Amino acid sequence: MASRLRRCATPRSYGITNIAPYAAAPAVGPAGDTYYNTGNKGLYISDGTAWNQILAGGGGGGATNLLTREDSSFEGGTVGSWSIANATIANATSQSMVGNHSLQVTGTSAASNWYGYPVQVPVTPGSTYQAVASFFPATTVRTMQVAMWWYDKTGAFINQPPSGTVLEVAGAWATATCTAVAPANAVTAAPIIAAPVTPVNEVHYVDNIAFFVSAGWTPGGGATGPAGPPGAAYVDVAATAPPRPHPRSTRPTACCGLTPAPRLPGRRT
Repeated sequence: MASRLRRCATPRSYGITNIAPYAAAPAVGPAGDTYYNTGNKGLYISDGTAWNQILAGGGGGGATNLLTREDSSFEGGTVGSWSIANATIANATSQSMVGNHSLQVTGTSAASNWYGYPVQVPVTPGSTYQAVASFFPATTVRTMQVAMWWYDKTGAFINQPPSGTVLEVAGAWATATCTAVAPANAVTAAPIIAAPVTPVNEVHYVDNIAFFVSAGWTPGGGATGPAGPPGAAYVDVAATAPPRPHPRSTRPTACCGLTPAPRLPGRRT
């Protein structure tokens, strides 16, 4: 019996779970389905009506988007709380990165660039935050920007950290990211999206906007071992997992892995 118990206490080993990779969002599946977007290197989960990006935080865990769903994905058919200077905005269904809607921005000034922001959200001084936005050009590609503005307790503007930029791609979505530490006197913040000076009536689409606490997460192969193929995922656990209980002491638990084929969103085989 003693030797049997020793065998049961052997640390568990962990493998790789394969998530179906797609270059663009597939048809929305049942709630709980997942897929990996090879274009923006994002992981998405379905709520039954739309794909929602799982944002990464420290230790490989999920991070909460501080923006409302409408300010992030526009799936409710509105422009959320966004306000854009030197442009008009509208909810669009002609282009979308996630779900069926996006924010359409049409420039109205040939002399000034357009820029905008949603309502401010609370922040914690000293914490690291990340702003993310994806852009799609209707015609001409531009270098688009995402940034963040910090505000103090009186609502006064503090500063803006360096912007993250991305050169748009014709016929595809491109994602820009900005990461910065909240100043000591920061109380709220807002993510900023911006374009360079463009001709009047030039259209760009924005989607999948997020603002969240970032704890130093870096995309890549993880702490140990090589990176897997697109769609491969792993959970980083302690070097020695807790011993498994004796098999007779508890009821069996399900342990099912996913395989690469068939490549359907979140489908178990």
